[in-house]
Amino acid sequence: MSNTHRFWIWHIGSRNGFIPVGFPSQLDPSIGVLLMDGADVGLLPSVMLPDGRNAFCKTEQLRVAVWNEDGDIQLFHTACPFATSARQLAPRFAEWTLFGNGDCDYVLGEAHQIERTEVVRARSLDSIASDRNPSGGMPSILSIDAQGGSLPILLGATALLDEHIDVIVCETELIPFYGGTPGFSGTLELLSAKGFLFSGFLDEPTTWASPCRMPVGIRSRTLRGSLDAMFIRDPRHLPADLSPERATRFVIAACILGHADLAASVLLRVTEHFPESVDPAMAFARRLREAVLEMPQHFPPTFLEAKLAEKTGRGSRPARNEQVPTHSPFESCLRGAGFTDLADQVRQFRFDQSPFTLL
Repeated sequence: MSNTHRFWIWHIGSRNGFIPVGFPSQLDPSIGVLLMDGADVGLLPSVMLPDGRNAFCKTEQLRVAVWNEDGDIQLFHTACPFATSARQLAPRFAEWTLFGNGDCDYVLGEAHQIERTEVVRARSLDSIASDRNPSGGMPSILSIDAQGGSLPILLGATALLDEHIDVIVCETELIPFYGGTPGFSGTLELLSAKGFLFSGFLDEPTTWASPCRMPVGIRSRTLRGSLDAMFIRDPRHLPADLSPERATRFVIAACILGHADLAASVLLRVTEHFPESVDPAMAFARRLREAVLEMPQHFPPTFLEAKLAEKTGRGSRPARNEQVPTHSPFESCLRGAGFTDLADQVRQFRFDQSPFTLL
């Protein structure tokens, strides 16, 4: 299978940390790059969904610190290896307690106690990318879990963001634990300017933190200090000469994040015929495009059309729709590729929110 049909996922993670979508990084030194090559639509959901499957993913580790530019940075090795970072915990959060650990209370000040410092050579992601073969190894998906380092790392990846990356999953701080470092707001501002849309936060089943350490019988709702934010490229910011290969990568990523409408809009833009291919990802995108074109082009009236019809009895009126079956071709194609939840969501929208009578 050609590498042009593959998905490269780059993850930047802390030492012994875990990629938020389920891949153990186990990097050394404490900040590094894990390059993951997932092949097709059958494998990519196992890469992205948080169930830890990674048996079919080709990986490569680059043992290098990552920051906003090439140069030396100071790394703070802490009592808890998960807290090792190029950022230091702001003193005013030292007494905060993270609940949810099975064996101890995780007091931030204790965990972030500096045991030693180290000057390490750092590189930007754009610099790392410049050393690689652009035809076979540029990432479509970027994942960052770097203890307050998401924004500096993204600032060093402006070329990648402009040219290659369509999905970003990154840890963002909702509370400024790292000395006022801009977290979610700064990341949102940067990525919005780069043509990305905020897709939502990954669900986290564990509790988080509180500024007050209370006995177990008094503890209640905790605060969210940080969350893994997901971003997807605005389809309007994809290249004008969109190739079937690039469209395929975007479509599958959009489906994984639950954005069937964005996937469909991109498929409608591809004027070049999708070639017959044994590559499952390309074949799925081709079938999905055919299903999109088969769907009846029925729309509810616009706001102004609805107001006109209300006042005058003229304008667009909902019409009986006998062309949409119980299971549409679009939904059937999604189900056939394993996107069952997304297909159910599309069907629910169609039945609950359509102004038409569906048979």
